[in-house]
Amino acid sequence: MHKSAEISYFIGEKKLHRRGYASNAIKKILTFAKKIKIKKINAGFYKINKGSERVLKKNGFKIEGILKSQIIHKKKRIDSIIMGKIL
Repeated sequence: MHKSAEISYFIGEKKLHRRGYASNAIKKILTFAKKIKIKKINAGFYKINKGSERVLKKNGFKIEGILKSQIIHKKKRIDSIIMGKIL
């Protein structure tokens, strides 16, 4: 067993952005992950999503990779960022 996991989250209602919901959810996930002896957590976001970047950095994630021009958004290719955290 590799003892690693990948997380994702989505808050669709823009009026609920920047209220700490994603950050709190990630904190709870990290607490649970430690409890079940997970050693590494990964998460990703699109480069244009600065909110997700802030949330992950706030929770101690570091950039581990960039998938160049991975996603098409509004007819333009953008990067997908992969972040990780060792517990």
